[in-house]
Amino acid sequence: MRPLNEVLKQQREVRAITREELHKQTNISMHHIEAIEEGKWDVFPSFGYLSSIIRRYARAVGMVEERALSLLRRDCADKQNKFIRTSGYMHRTLTSIPIAVIGVIAVILLFAYIELRTIFVKPRLELQPTPSRITRSEPLVIKGSTDRGVLLYLNKERIYQNEKGAFTQELYLRPGRQELEFLAIGENGQETRRTITVDVRL
Repeated sequence: MRPLNEVLKQQREVRAITREELHKQTNISMHHIEAIEEGKWDVFPSFGYLSSIIRRYARAVGMVEERALSLLRRDCADKQNKFIRTSGYMHRTLTSIPIAVIGVIAVILLFAYIELRTIFVKPRLELQPTPSRITRSEPLVIKGSTDRGVLLYLNKERIYQNEKGAFTQELYLRPGRQELEFLAIGENGQETRRTITVDVRL
C-alpha cells in the first residue's frame, strides 16, 4: 500500500489544486504542505497537531478523513519517538533517576495533556445580536468574531475574517423566514455552529 504522502499528493493533483490554492483554502502553511507531501512527519511538533492538519488536507482534496488518519497511523507506527521523547533512564529504578530527568518527564506529560485538551477544544464563534425581523429593502448586517486560523462558513459559503478574527457580513435576503447557519472549523478539526433566524417582510 502506498504511503499517505503519495496518496494525498495524487488526490491534490487529480483535482488540479495547486499548493498555493490548498494553502489559501485550508490555512495550512506552505512549509507544512511540502513536508506532508514529502512524508517528513518529524517536522511537526506532535502527532495530535499533525493529525488535525492531515484532516484539513484530506477534506480539501476529497479524501475520507478517517482513511487518511488510518494511513498516517500506519506510516508513523515506527516513528512515534519523533513525537514523544523517551528517557534513557527508564530501565533504572525510580530512586536512581536524577531529579532533572524526572522534571523533563513531568514537562513532557504536561505537554501531552495540553495537546490532548487542544485536540478536543471547539473554536470560539461569537455573533453580535441581530434583529429578528427586517424588510426586504434593508440589508441584514451580521458582525462577529472568532479565533485566528479558523475556517468560517455561512450557509456553506466561505467568509473571511480579519487578522484579529473579526468579520462583517451584509446580506439582502428573500422575503420569508430565513435561517443562516454559521460553521467554524478549528485547526484541530473541531466544529462550532451558530444559527440565526430572520423574518424578512416585503
